[in-house]
Amino acid sequence: MSTRDTLRMMFKASDGANIAIAYDHANTSATAQQVKALMDAIIANKEIFSQQPQTALGAEMLCRERMTIDIGGPGPAPADPQMSLDDGEEHGQDLAAYWGGVMMPHGVIAFAPCNANYVGLAENGGGSFEVKHAVNQPDPKYLGAVLCPPQHENIVVFIPCNADQMLTVYGEGEYNYMGPDHNSGDFAFFGGVYLEYWYEPDPVNEPGEGWDEGRVVMVPFNASAIAAFDQGAYEFEVGADHGEGQMAFSGGVRIDKSKALLVPYDSEYIGIYDLATDEYTRGPAHVISSNAFMGGVRHEDFVYLIPYNSPRIGIYNITTNQYTDGPEHDCGDAAFVGGAVMGGYLVMSPYSATHVGVMEISSRRFIKGPENAVKEAYTGVIPDLMGNSATFVPYNATHIGRFTIMPGG
Repeated sequence: MSTRDTLRMMFKASDGANIAIAYDHANTSATAQQVKALMDAIIANKEIFSQQPQTALGAEMLCRERMTIDIGGPGPAPADPQMSLDDGEEHGQDLAAYWGGVMMPHGVIAFAPCNANYVGLAENGGGSFEVKHAVNQPDPKYLGAVLCPPQHENIVVFIPCNADQMLTVYGEGEYNYMGPDHNSGDFAFFGGVYLEYWYEPDPVNEPGEGWDEGRVVMVPFNASAIAAFDQGAYEFEVGADHGEGQMAFSGGVRIDKSKALLVPYDSEYIGIYDLATDEYTRGPAHVISSNAFMGGVRHEDFVYLIPYNSPRIGIYNITTNQYTDGPEHDCGDAAFVGGAVMGGYLVMSPYSATHVGVMEISSRRFIKGPENAVKEAYTGVIPDLMGNSATFVPYNATHIGRFTIMPGG
């Protein structure tokens, strides 16, 4: 879109929603300083933009004059953030060791055992690593982990892929429990998300007020149905069929109290699941490729889909239920697995990519981060409590990854 077309789109904006949309478009073709000046001009002269389209030329002149006064020409190119990726502790497990993980309340990170024979427990920020709780299940065992809230004692639920049984740890990783069986076949689930719904008791048999009831929803990979784990009763529940075939989804993101976005892997569509009604709904199509995305991250009203074989980051607008292509990453196939928002950046852990993937959220500009020399290296990003460093979950990497990022100056 040309700068002139961008300006004209902005001139026609007459309410906050349209101004926000115009801002997104402007951000792709103007510097941050220019955008700010344009937005100031629109707000200051809003009554003009709500009139007939023929006033656009006059409005354009006002904005151009404002740009000349406030900017005086294009601003400098934004500076890249300062980043590093270093080896942390050696984990001592075989290749394909861990897939995803979660930080528990006291800062210990639990790694989900994929081909590893033990749960991994890493200290936030580095310093120690230990293995605990032998897991005798078929590989790949578990893909992802979900932390339950305090009313469920901060239990960590590992999501079964080829494992036959559910696995949970609790007490900051000190204790574990196996079971029940899920009976959903091989390569059943890939990632999960904690959701809640309002439970209204039967006034005859359960007198009293209702309450929020929670479940760990498990995202179907080869399983034909979405499933949920009742971590209070330690019961497995089969939910709605999704109808998207095998290798359908690879990760989930909470987008409402009872709703999750299911990240498309081979499915052509983003999936939406509502725990309150046990209903699956097709979201928008992405039409990128097979093996498209692995994991997603929510930031404000958007979910960023982490590109695996997709050449672009995927962007889902929660408010409008629309999908758009984000920036290209130029890092090849099997590029990234999992990510997190750190400051103003989306950070993606390199799987086969030769660099950490970073996107500046304000501009949606892709940045190649520190180099990664390991094939199929990492499968998740877990930020520390301060927000400027993170742990990368090791898959084929022999050491835990320690990543830091600071805004450029």
